[in-house]
Amino acid sequence: MARLRARPIGADTVAAVRAVLRGDRGPGYAAVETARALQALGLRPGDRLASVGNSFEAYWAQIARARIVAEIPEGESDKFWREEEGAQARALDAMTAAGARAVVADWSPAAPVPPGWVRVDDEHLVRWLDRGGNVPPSNPAGASGAAAADSERGVPAGDDIPMRRGGG
Repeated sequence: MARLRARPIGADTVAAVRAVLRGDRGPGYAAVETARALQALGLRPGDRLASVGNSFEAYWAQIARARIVAEIPEGESDKFWREEEGAQARALDAMTAAGARAVVADWSPAAPVPPGWVRVDDEHLVRWLDRGGNVPPSNPAGASGAAAADSERGVPAGDDIPMRRGGG
């Protein structure tokens, strides 16, 4: 007999799935659109991601069957965007060391898209960490040394940009 494995999902995810099945664009439908857009850009089920912004409500990740393994929380995301390129690169290296294939960030539709990032929809950007040339290499040999060690210990990445690691 096959064993079924239950995966907890949020109420907004259920509402979004029901909306899709009915053909509605009700509450939570934006998460479905974000998941579809990320999949069209190359996201696969099981992919490990990092998040910049409010990953607590990242229902698109559940819908796309992706896993958030590192984040820069919403309260610290402004600091990430204001940092110099070197500090951002160190934060991205730490996300790579945590196993993230890409970073998905909350974003304002009115703001210009930063170099190296791709607009997913009106509220999100993505930056692929495993595609050559898309992320400026701050460590050509890959994320190792201090960034990887700091990430393993939960030390803030990118100078003093706080980053939390998810459960492996």
